[in-house]
Amino acid sequence: MPRQRNIDWTPNITGDVPANTEYAIKRLYEDVRRVSLRVDSVESRPLPKIDVASIKRQLQAGGVAPLNLTGLIGQTAEPQQAAAPNFITLPDISSPAAQGGALARQDGILYVFDDSTNPGEWKIIGALGAIFQDTHANKVNYVASNYPIGVVFFETDRRVFYTNQGTFGSSAWKYVEGTFRDVLANIPTDLGTNDTFFKFYENSFDHILLWTGAGWQWGPGNPMVSGAGPIMWEIDPPTGSWALYDGGTYSYLKSDGTTANIVLPDLVAAGSNAAYLKAGSPNSGPNAAVAPTATGGGGTVNSGTTGITLPTNSGSNTTGITLPTNAGSNTTGLTVNNNVTTAAVDPVGGGSVASSTHGHSVTDPGHTHTMGSITDPGHTHTLGSITDPGHTHTFTATQPTISNTGEPRNLVRRPWFRR
Repeated sequence: MPRQRNIDWTPNITGDVPANTEYAIKRLYEDVRRVSLRVDSVESRPLPKIDVASIKRQLQAGGVAPLNLTGLIGQTAEPQQAAAPNFITLPDISSPAAQGGALARQDGILYVFDDSTNPGEWKIIGALGAIFQDTHANKVNYVASNYPIGVVFFETDRRVFYTNQGTFGSSAWKYVEGTFRDVLANIPTDLGTNDTFFKFYENSFDHILLWTGAGWQWGPGNPMVSGAGPIMWEIDPPTGSWALYDGGTYSYLKSDGTTANIVLPDLVAAGSNAAYLKAGSPNSGPNAAVAPTATGGGGTVNSGTTGITLPTNSGSNTTGITLPTNAGSNTTGLTVNNNVTTAAVDPVGGGSVASSTHGHSVTDPGHTHTMGSITDPGHTHTLGSITDPGHTHTFTATQPTISNTGEPRNLVRRPWFRR
């Protein structure tokens, strides 16, 4: 069969071709031609612009065609908030509403009560696909009004969480949790009222600052505010957040997020004056030791007695006094014994008269003497008075010398200042 051709069909076939094969090839070329004509028509007409944000709003709660996720809990891990009661503040853990697995809504955020610990606590439920994460700078690209209330946004660089709070179509990202840790040079300067309670941990001075909505202040759990000192440590603390009292100039962090400098006195260098703390005002020191002033001590006393007249004996009155007389002695029974030995005389021989010892003895069986008593009906003595027209004593004291180098028993620790 001779090959038939038409203007739009020009297959490159040589030789004799079976009729059915040639027909099939012709149909194929015709189909390609029709498709190419339709493609040209589509390319010549621009596609309508798709408003992605509008589609999202229409599919969200409150839109014209909200998606119904009922029965899809296992896939979305997001229980339907319609089944959770709304609270202005989350129920206390002692409330009957705070039972294991119970749901609650507060400010558009869904919570579940976790009783696996004692006491239990309310925890935010994060649904798959309901947490967005990006950098802080890119958060402006996620317009809160385009997202459901309660959706969470995580800033990956600052490591903090925001939730979409408000009403649908008029909401905002508001800070809820997390602490941004960085050096002071990177402290946020773009915070506002929606960032109230934002926490910044400054890791050079080791402080926590809290954003009040209008400025910075010391945050909860801050490890001791700056300005304290001197404080003694058993082991030296980190020098980034503490400065030694060595006479140097050091910076310290203030509660508003700025810094200031202070010159610390030298309390540790050789030859410097170690000092004991003294409460008072204003701050000063270290002050030099001052020797105490002592009273008393040795000295001389001069007494003046000029004009003092001592009394004279004005006399005595013994009228009526009777002295006793000897009433006699009793010698009854007293015997005197004489024992005399006569010596021999030798006149012929021309010798002398020899003497012989002799003695007298008295025998007294006991005798008594009696004496009358003194009779005094009463008498007086008079003495004149001392006359003192006035006199003085003077004392000249010698001040003792007291050293100012003494000190009580003590315990020494290095003093530090909280920066």
